[in-house]
Amino acid sequence: MTLFLNFKQQAEVLFIDKQSNIAVASDKKYHIVLSPTLYWIKREKLPLKYIYEVKKIAPTLFEEVLPEGEYSFYVYKEEDAFILFAYKDRELLDLLEEKGITSTNIATISFAQTALVDDGAVEVNDTEVIIKKDGLVISLPSSWFPEKKPLKEVALKPANYTIHLEQFSHFIDRKTLYKLGIILFLFICIVAAEYYYYSKSLMQITQQKEALFKEYKLKPTVMQNEAILQSYKKVAQQQTKLRKRLDDVLHANLKKGEKLTAVQYKKGVLELTFEGLKKSDIPRVLSTLYKEKLPVKVSQSADKIHVKVSL
Repeated sequence: MTLFLNFKQQAEVLFIDKQSNIAVASDKKYHIVLSPTLYWIKREKLPLKYIYEVKKIAPTLFEEVLPEGEYSFYVYKEEDAFILFAYKDRELLDLLEEKGITSTNIATISFAQTALVDDGAVEVNDTEVIIKKDGLVISLPSSWFPEKKPLKEVALKPANYTIHLEQFSHFIDRKTLYKLGIILFLFICIVAAEYYYYSKSLMQITQQKEALFKEYKLKPTVMQNEAILQSYKKVAQQQTKLRKRLDDVLHANLKKGEKLTAVQYKKGVLELTFEGLKKSDIPRVLSTLYKEKLPVKVSQSADKIHVKVSL
């Protein structure tokens, strides 16, 4: 049986129970009203003030009533009492899918408890009626009530309290979600701690770098410092080459009466002055330099021999 009623909102209402035969238009929105057969309900007077406090203890209040399973809970306050609901997301989602209702068709989902205004028996299908008893809307056998109204003749008020089905709750139970949440929280803490120590280390390295730059008067950019380094390397190579040549000169093969009187270095040229020898003696005296085929120029003035060696 297809059951349509009008809410004040611009959408039609569908009363849903397991026996409903519903035709749903794919381009329409509907206010879904759940039959009492699809949820459990309690009315409790509790020494608590806030709804969230009651929701925390809702599982224990339903403990002796609910069959085994994973439940969601909804609570609102009515006068001096709390109205508590327990329902299974998975079962409701499966039922809606079975009736051809998708998420795009749903405007709201509420309970018959909040939608039914009439106090008499209301026939919802061939075997059941819903009736308000002691402030709670419940489902009873239709045969108990000779006088009953068809649902299409009963006014339903817009729902003040609606629920949202957790579409993925049936894939992972809540305990697993809590465990995953704890693991994720611990992971975030570890990453945050690592980031803190990394930032602290980076700050120390930056400070040390700045101190070194200041101490050694380095340039602000890597390119500038690389250029300086290359120039220093070039100077170092020249100095190394010069020291080697000076060592060769200082170990020259001089005989008695022959001596080295002056050494100068200008622009890559080593200038030597000898006394007590002839120009023909130079290859013997500087044999090491001649073996390496370095450019050697020899000149003579008075009793001195002048040698220039290009390095």
